[in-house]
Amino acid sequence: MTSDRPLFHRNVASIDFARVQRDQGWVDLNIKFVPEAISGFNDVCLFRATFPPGSAHQRHIHANAVEFFYIISGRGMSGFGENEHEVTAGDVEMVEKGSVHWLRNISDDEPIEVLGGYLAVASLEEAGYEPVSAES
Repeated sequence: MTSDRPLFHRNVASIDFARVQRDQGWVDLNIKFVPEAISGFNDVCLFRATFPPGSAHQRHIHANAVEFFYIISGRGMSGFGENEHEVTAGDVEMVEKGSVHWLRNISDDEPIEVLGGYLAVASLEEAGYEPVSAES
């Protein structure tokens, strides 16, 4: 089967960092999104993130999208539901839509580099991003 979509090519270095907020669960990390507005593809929103030591993406859900991510380098703790486990370079995870999850850097001196995306949506907003309090 062939696609009538054009090829998308762009270096992520040329994309601005997203203005994510600490009070929305984005704690001291740097993230760049490649949504439909940039790529022209409306069925995936990619991201590239760097988690410096001490940073975290706190508990949250994506009500409308499966999320996947691949750990390029570093090590951290990934949470799902009420459980947490260590992730390191080479690990890949997929999270079902509506599931509570998080990721945090546990290193004192090494960042975590992550590549990921939201499937079947065109942006973070379409993914239905919602922070979830620890009490929920």
